[in-house]
Amino acid sequence: MLVSFSMQVFEFWDFKSTLSLDYTRLSNFTKNILKGYKNPPYHNAYHATDVLQSVHILLLSPAKSPKYLFYDIEDKFALLISAMIHDFKHPGLNNDYLNKTSHKLSLRYNNISVLENYHISQAFKIMQNSENNIFHLLANVSRIKKSIIEIVLATDMVFHNKQVKDVQDIVMKPSMFNMPNMLGILMHAGDISNVCRKFNISKEWGKRISAEFSMISALENPNNPPKGLSEEESQRRFCNFVMPFYKSLACLYKTAVNWSNTLEENLSLWEGYAKITK
Repeated sequence: MLVSFSMQVFEFWDFKSTLSLDYTRLSNFTKNILKGYKNPPYHNAYHATDVLQSVHILLLSPAKSPKYLFYDIEDKFALLISAMIHDFKHPGLNNDYLNKTSHKLSLRYNNISVLENYHISQAFKIMQNSENNIFHLLANVSRIKKSIIEIVLATDMVFHNKQVKDVQDIVMKPSMFNMPNMLGILMHAGDISNVCRKFNISKEWGKRISAEFSMISALENPNNPPKGLSEEESQRRFCNFVMPFYKSLACLYKTAVNWSNTLEENLSLWEGYAKITK
């Protein structure tokens, strides 16, 4: 699914004409990215495909002001590649666990956005093979690579509160709009957008992330795994947590209005389920 959908998206944006993108190399690269994705319950190739679709939709979204549509073709390319690779080779663990256990990846990246740095480096490593080098023939490789790095790093949840404030600042004062920063915000919006899907789909994603968190808890406490929050309560809390972000983003992009409305509907349903299970 990731390969076929990725090729459709990149063909839609006509990067072959605009960037001289070699589609044979893109296909090779995408196939290798798919092979590298592991199979934890949530952070897998299905999630990557879902996020790619989400940022594709955001790029197509009408903006509340023309100012918020000033993406050039390299911005779009960088954002879509970032969506494809943003969880590449994800081990099903989180940064907190890796840092607590002094994991080799944590030591390699000095406890700073460990997984995000790992995803980037491993994806760039794939490109070292000339057959997978999607930057072949591209004019501004340094700029595009820099954008990809910044965008993927922006998926670290430690930046969420800052991203909420950044969007709110733009809403209050449009002159605060900054394209490189906004690309990371759009990536973050796509990355956590499963809570904005219709409830039956969102619920399935919720089960997957809960299963992954349970696996981590069992590793942290193998003899006495703590009883975590119920799926209903966990989803209710997360919907509440991200609501200000999507509400603010809805002031900038019309697609986010639909997402925000669906998020409110899902929150209401989760609140009802959470009361029943108490």
